[in-house]
Amino acid sequence: MHRRGDRPAGQPAGVAATIGFFPWRFVDGESCIGRCGAMVDDDEYEALMARKEALPKTRFGDCYDPEHVERINRLTRRF
Repeated sequence: MHRRGDRPAGQPAGVAATIGFFPWRFVDGESCIGRCGAMVDDDEYEALMARKEALPKTRFGDCYDPEHVERINRLTRRF
């Protein structure tokens, strides 16, 4: 899912993914937390994993895109 016109430069248009939401059971609760995930085709998965290996990692082993972090910082910077 994406909004038209809200795509950073260099991000491909028309990428298809299946979105799934998997709620956790919360007995006697009014709400529950859940996990949301996107599933891509097998051929696209290999390309995404190759890109992930090239990205820097946090101390917890998660990858991040420094350009994306900089865009967020610019958008959230206060005057």
